[in-house]
Amino acid sequence: MTLSSFTCRQQCDCSATPAYDKNKLPPFHFLTDHRLLPPTFDPFQVFRVLSSLHPNKCKGFDNFPNRILKICSQSLATPFSLLFNLILSSEVFPTSWKTATVIPIHKTGSQTVVQNYRPIALLPSLSKVFEKLLHKHVYRYLEYHKLLIPNNSGFRKKHST
Repeated sequence: MTLSSFTCRQQCDCSATPAYDKNKLPPFHFLTDHRLLPPTFDPFQVFRVLSSLHPNKCKGFDNFPNRILKICSQSLATPFSLLFNLILSSEVFPTSWKTATVIPIHKTGSQTVVQNYRPIALLPSLSKVFEKLLHKHVYRYLEYHKLLIPNNSGFRKKHST
């Protein structure tokens, strides 16, 4: 089926649609005058995320067990904060952190049928710590500037349905 075989099902004047230039972005209207600035992570922020890791979760591709990261969180907080800030300032995400170990998890039914499995990706532990720090930074910004839709409660603390 091609795009030209679709017809307009509403009563509208489709010829009134403005011309669309593929090479130009449409005008963008900001909801706030404040801009999200790049974060700088201090050792205490990193310590809090490291110490909140679940010790029994599987280690990722980087082979850093969460148990060790949690136990050593006080000693690792400063070097990891320097590393994370370097990643942000250089704008280069480590290639090895883009690799995941994918393992199949059996859902239900026969274990010989491939469709009865779902994949899960085991990400590197340090990339997850970095992601949690970034998430907190972005989420705080969105909450403070009231940029999240109040009716959307999915994955938000204290917004259960």
